[in-house]
Amino acid sequence: MKFKTTLFTGRNLLLLFIFSFLFSGGTIFAQGLQISLSYGLYKTTPKFNHTTSIKNSSSFGNSTLYSIGLTKKLSNNFYLQTELGFISNISFFSIIYNYDEGFGEKHNILLTWLHNERVYIGIIPEFRKKYKSIGFFINGGILFSKDLKNKFATLQKTYSISSYPLGISLNAGLNVYFNSITLKISLNYMSFTKSKLINKYHPYISYSNIGTKFGILYSF
Repeated sequence: MKFKTTLFTGRNLLLLFIFSFLFSGGTIFAQGLQISLSYGLYKTTPKFNHTTSIKNSSSFGNSTLYSIGLTKKLSNNFYLQTELGFISNISFFSIIYNYDEGFGEKHNILLTWLHNERVYIGIIPEFRKKYKSIGFFINGGILFSKDLKNKFATLQKTYSISSYPLGISLNAGLNVYFNSITLKISLNYMSFTKSKLINKYHPYISYSNIGTKFGILYSF
């Protein structure tokens, strides 16, 4: 119940950020800025790391992403974007490992669906080239993330996770321009360093995501 309150608050903060920016009337602050909303769909590959050997018979998954970004033009074709996002990773895996919490070594088998949720802030430089109403872009940067929860559906257990994995994001795609509105579609790759699966005694998990990202960008 404590986790649900935290997650709900986090989503409210994201909505508050959007509405306060759009309706604050800060025209001087907004001048020259662009705001974007994005949605992504990904194939996910979970990987595991532990002090003992891990037998991994299968693992696969998918992810969805929701983000809002603020972009500032630096020069002719170069931009800098700050992005706030929410990622939902759903994966299935089967692993076998040993662990020791101080009471002797134990054997564990995890065969489960895992639902991981995390938020991130990204600092992402971008290069754009425009040809009339169509252009292309490439960007990439660092993601600072925080895990919110790991829910093991098969085991019917939920863990609040205090991991802060670093990530990278790489994108390449097309822009379609309509005056102050720009439609964006891209191929996106994201990878994160390891984070806790249950606690420090159990394996750590990391995610690599590749997929498609759709967005709309408004220029002030």
